[in-house]
Amino acid sequence: MKKIIFFAVAAGFMFYFAETSAYAETVILKDGTEYKGNIPHQDSQAVYVIQGMELIKIKAEDIKEIKKDEEIKKKVKI
Repeated sequence: MKKIIFFAVAAGFMFYFAETSAYAETVILKDGTEYKGNIPHQDSQAVYVIQGMELIKIKAEDIKEIKKDEEIKKKVKI
């Protein structure tokens, strides 16, 4: 029974991340590194990016630019 509950919860998270990944942003750092994913939260000190199943915290001072992927938003109509 525990295995069934575990797989149901895991499947729910997979569907959630698949749905939210349709709206992607690209964070470009000053050194040229790019992180593409969903930004669930950002403030004056840090930006958090969900990339795959990983949550990445990036210091605001290291960020050069954040691009919102408008192309994807236009294709997906909710």
